[in-house]
Amino acid sequence: MKKNVQRQEKKSNKNKLKNLTNTEIMQIQDIPFNNNDKTLYEEAKEHNEEKLKGSRSYCPASVTGSRRFLREKARNALHIVTELGPHEHFLTVTCNTQWPEFETLIPKDTTIYQCPDIVSEVFHNRLNKLLVDLRNGYFHNERKTMYDVYVIEYQNRGLPHAHIVYKLSK
Repeated sequence: MKKNVQRQEKKSNKNKLKNLTNTEIMQIQDIPFNNNDKTLYEEAKEHNEEKLKGSRSYCPASVTGSRRFLREKARNALHIVTELGPHEHFLTVTCNTQWPEFETLIPKDTTIYQCPDIVSEVFHNRLNKLLVDLRNGYFHNERKTMYDVYVIEYQNRGLPHAHIVYKLSK
């Protein structure tokens, strides 16, 4: 008889917990529940663990850097190559610690490796200027690019570099 009553109490507790949000659970974590040793928070935690067993989670393609995002970018690059032909040029751009922007923006008592935000900003500005010049035909006798694809990587020391492949128009 006691076991039956306890089972019914457990079922009613779980039904109560289904309607609670995480913030409500956190607010009531210290309240004792049905004169048992467990608090309502512990009961809710057990319920959520049971509910989440075997479920999978994933990051959508809208999350930068997720697997789906990277797959989509790779698929787009392959589609460009399929439609317009293989690239003609490969270019690597490396961040230089002697760029004048660093001398003006980084304080004298710090090193370039202690200011990754400034390094990233300067590198991206320089890379964008290079890409604009490439696309407008500044380097190859006024031949503009049909397409360009680039990847930015960070070295062990923290300095960025970019690999660019591009094809020129005829």
